[in-house]
Amino acid sequence: MNSLLLPDGRTFAWRENGCGAPLVLIHGWGSSATIFNELMSRLADCRCLAPDLPGYGASTATATLDLAALAEDLLHWCDALGLEKVTLLGWSLGGMIAQELAARWPQRFERLILLATTPRFVATPDWPHGLTDTAVRALARDFKRAPAPTLANFWSLQFQGETLPPSPLQVDVETATALGGLELLRRSDLRRQLAAITLPTLVLHGSADVIIPIGAGRFLADSIPHAHFHEFFGYGHAPFYRAASPVSAVIHDFLS
Repeated sequence: MNSLLLPDGRTFAWRENGCGAPLVLIHGWGSSATIFNELMSRLADCRCLAPDLPGYGASTATATLDLAALAEDLLHWCDALGLEKVTLLGWSLGGMIAQELAARWPQRFERLILLATTPRFVATPDWPHGLTDTAVRALARDFKRAPAPTLANFWSLQFQGETLPPSPLQVDVETATALGGLELLRRSDLRRQLAAITLPTLVLHGSADVIIPIGAGRFLADSIPHAHFHEFFGYGHAPFYRAASPVSAVIHDFLS
């Protein structure tokens, strides 16, 4: 792991692999940069940088858990490393952070890859492509009572519809970070910002995703002006984990 001290004294940590144009990979809720190890190894012709979000892995938690604050941490980190012409890859919650970055600072980034993500995590009467508010509240309640089993169950849910789920990764996450992240997911709605994303965009989604239904991915591709959509049939919420080879091939085509 590499680390950087942010202006407020927090540690911001990341994994790095490969060489070439920078590709920043942003993980989702209940995960860490470790989940991208296999994908990064297959994208070694890029300079892959995968940060631990605040409160996960080796990164210090933040008291301000919203998309804007998380995006600003990532932007400061990019500035500190002198990263230019960056492609952003965001998965799940990480994809929402990537949307925030691309909409607010489009001049800082080259391309955008949105992987099994959404502009709105929770379903509403005008948005059917999410979990119910009740389900997200129940996830928070369960995490308070039993964090480790709740993360293990969430891990299995990401691979529902595939063969047996792989062994769970060990994830270090602070309780306040996990609960704050679920609250962030409950309240965030990026639908009005999508038209402001002018970057060439690749939207990737698994057909069997039960956490963020594929309709959310199709909506992203239809709403972002220069977006293309690719479906991975038979895969769930983390297609890059079980299908790193075909996912990396599609990414390579997009970046070439």
